[in-house]
Amino acid sequence: MVRPFSVTPWNPSAGLALAFLLVCGIRYWPALAVAALANSLLLRGLPAAPYTQLLGPLCLTAGYLAMAAILRGPLRFHLAFDRLGDVVKLTAVAAAGTLLIAVAYTAVLNTLETMTTQDRQAVLLRFWIGHLIGIVINTPLLLLLWARRRSMFSARVNWRFAVETGTQAACVMLALWIIFGPRWIDPYKFFYLLFLPVIWIATRHGIAGAVLGTAGLQIGLVAILVDSEYRAGTGITEFQFMMLALAIAALFLGMVVTEHRAARESLARSDSRLRTIVATAPDGIVTIDDRGTILAANPAACRIFDLAPRQLDDSNITAILPAFETIGATGDTCIIEGLRSDGRHFPAELSIGHTGGSPDLRIAVIRDISRRVDTAHRLAEQQEELARAARLAAAGEMAAALAHELHQPLTAIRSYARAAQLQSDAAGRALPAKIESEATRAANVVQRLRDFFRGGTSRLETVGTGSLIENALAPMHEVAAKQNVALAVANNCAKSELLIDRVQIETVLHSLVHNAIEAMAGTGGGRITVAAMAQDVGWIRITVADNGPGIDPAFADRVFEAFATTKATGTGMGLAMSRSMIEAQGGRIWFDSPAAGGTAFHFTVPTILLHEAVA
Repeated sequence: MVRPFSVTPWNPSAGLALAFLLVCGIRYWPALAVAALANSLLLRGLPAAPYTQLLGPLCLTAGYLAMAAILRGPLRFHLAFDRLGDVVKLTAVAAAGTLLIAVAYTAVLNTLETMTTQDRQAVLLRFWIGHLIGIVINTPLLLLLWARRRSMFSARVNWRFAVETGTQAACVMLALWIIFGPRWIDPYKFFYLLFLPVIWIATRHGIAGAVLGTAGLQIGLVAILVDSEYRAGTGITEFQFMMLALAIAALFLGMVVTEHRAARESLARSDSRLRTIVATAPDGIVTIDDRGTILAANPAACRIFDLAPRQLDDSNITAILPAFETIGATGDTCIIEGLRSDGRHFPAELSIGHTGGSPDLRIAVIRDISRRVDTAHRLAEQQEELARAARLAAAGEMAAALAHELHQPLTAIRSYARAAQLQSDAAGRALPAKIESEATRAANVVQRLRDFFRGGTSRLETVGTGSLIENALAPMHEVAAKQNVALAVANNCAKSELLIDRVQIETVLHSLVHNAIEAMAGTGGGRITVAAMAQDVGWIRITVADNGPGIDPAFADRVFEAFATTKATGTGMGLAMSRSMIEAQGGRIWFDSPAAGGTAFHFTVPTILLHEAVA
């Protein structure tokens, strides 16, 4: 201590003050100011004026507050004190901060009449180094105690740790005795002996050991120097610098050891996770050198190739993947053939990667795709069966459609033939022509339906609206007359040219008119109107309306379904087939019930103008 100015060579309170502000926050600076003032009045006993006793604690508080603000603010000091950067930040800020505090505090003490130039130099130097040592040693100790407060007392201490710690403490005491015990030894020359146990402690226990070791060493030095002949001599400053160098070296060495252990533990955890992932991966993973020798293989690879690990290790990759070397070392996925231990071949999906560095190893990821290939084959077989079933269903629909469509022309042919047998006059001479016409229409229907159901194709041709309606209704006038049904045409688009499959559209018209006639059979007669009008640009809407009994509402949702019919001898394919053919040409078909009664079927067909606009 530099008397009568109450300046000590080591100041643990400085480390406690800075740790307090770092942990609790700088908002608690008033508590620190009160503690510093009480310390100055009650403990130091500074013989000064009241303003001096007030300014001194305020200088200390302001200095600690500034250091804590810089560390917690722009420097982002880590309170856990577990990084090398924390040692650098704390040492640099503490060195600069304590120097400024020492200058300010010395300036306050300079107002005392009893301070000489020699006292001013001694106060400045010892105050600076004493506070710096207090921060370097005690602040890390307090921060570590605070960060590990929960796990400190729960950790188990084994006997080996206790023996090693006791031995290290004994070495510290032995070094202190060698340096300060014998009177014939110069302590300045042998102070380096203290580095040996400190280095041992730091390398074994990291930053925690370094902090605890330097703290214990400080206590020992203080205890020895308080009552020694160096108590008030000039040698105290030299011991301060030696102790500071020892503490800083221990901090840096301990933190380097701690970071190295943390990195090694992190690497071990990462390696353990990687080994777990590789061991539990469902795909085979094989490490290969540049000569194709397998260096390591995971359990999945052993299962895939039905080999023991010792059989895979040190064998060549071509023994299990014969074509491996021919695919090249690319990162793309390819299909290759694998070879099991029993000689069976199987398809495998292979991906190859490189580790980089030296040596550059290759990592092959192998996936057994036997199940995938088998599944693909089964799906292909099922698709083929479904296609076959679809063709059979189409054949059934075609057969039903042919039965429906051929019923009418064949009936007409039979009627005309019977009439030809009964008549021999001039009127009967026209019957063969009608028979030929109906037979030709039946042949055309069969041909077009076969083409449509086989490939969904249509033979488009240019047809006038009037010609289409006239040809479709030509054979229906006589049938309508027999049922006392009037058949009328209202064509507002006689000059419009359609680009359609004529036979298919005539078949639709013929089917709709025939259904309307059958619906009014036995009702005493009725009226059917076939109308054509423009729907939208490029479209013509054709309507077949009757004033018959209409469609049963319970059957309305099933009108266009295949095999749905209300006729005792109907096939139920007429409207279903009509919808298919209309939609195949881009149109649509629907029906409604007019307010006047009966039923009106509508369908749209494209004009040649629509096709020209699209082209």
